[in-house]
Amino acid sequence: MPNVVTLFAADIYQIQNCLDETHLPNLKHLTLDKSFQFPCEYEKFSETLVQVFPNVKRFDFTAWYVGLVQIEQFTKFMEPFKGWNFEKANLSFVRVIDPPGQTILAALRSMATWNGVKTAKFCFHPNKADFTAHVDDFIRYSGGFQMVKMRQDSFLWGADPEFIQEMQAIFEARNAPISIEVAHD
Repeated sequence: MPNVVTLFAADIYQIQNCLDETHLPNLKHLTLDKSFQFPCEYEKFSETLVQVFPNVKRFDFTAWYVGLVQIEQFTKFMEPFKGWNFEKANLSFVRVIDPPGQTILAALRSMATWNGVKTAKFCFHPNKADFTAHVDDFIRYSGGFQMVKMRQDSFLWGADPEFIQEMQAIFEARNAPISIEVAHD
């Protein structure tokens, strides 16, 4: 495994016994798919990744059910990744649970401190009051992103196209790199 430079792991348990520089000394591209359904020490996991693999340049990360953990825990999980000198970071947050606005803001705020080209995608059910309370912050923290894509998850909660159109008009008027749409998955 010393020549591995790219690793895809569907969850932490798949890679816990090879998380060291002896097994993967040249790791430069990490793809991780993580569910936030179960309690664990999220921030310790991300700290360990950054310490053990300091040369990661590309990070593709999909997080499921974000919002089931407290915002503080999620923020602590995201914080250590700023230690990597990214060329590219692509993050997707699927099924962002209430409060989506706070969770989206926590992700954007954390990623805003990262180097490199950044993209973020969020699939969520909008709590209108929560979401609209954070629109200015979404715009402020998205400034260094190549793209931020938000999708209202209509599969579970039904669509609200008027709300989506209103939010998109605000993002366009403020020249934010944010697009928002209704997901029809």
